[in-house]
Amino acid sequence: MPPGKVTKEGARPTESAIHLFGIAVIEARTARTGFWNHPEASPANLHNLSSSIVSIARGLNDMAIGLRATYLKLEQMEAKIDALTRQPR
Repeated sequence: MPPGKVTKEGARPTESAIHLFGIAVIEARTARTGFWNHPEASPANLHNLSSSIVSIARGLNDMAIGLRATYLKLEQMEAKIDALTRQPR
């Protein structure tokens, strides 16, 4: 799979991760089938296997970005709640 964007512009990182993990499964299955049919380490099999690993890594990176964004949003919400609860009634 060539490098580049695999999801539509503006997709959330976690949505992108789900997409990348799906690609990783397809590539890993393709590699597994290739190894079953031809047990030697052919370039195509190794390419599919390495592409699967790259997709997993990219998906994990997107998950980390999404998790960080979630923490930032939580911090913002906590600050708003704190500000509201400190206001005199």
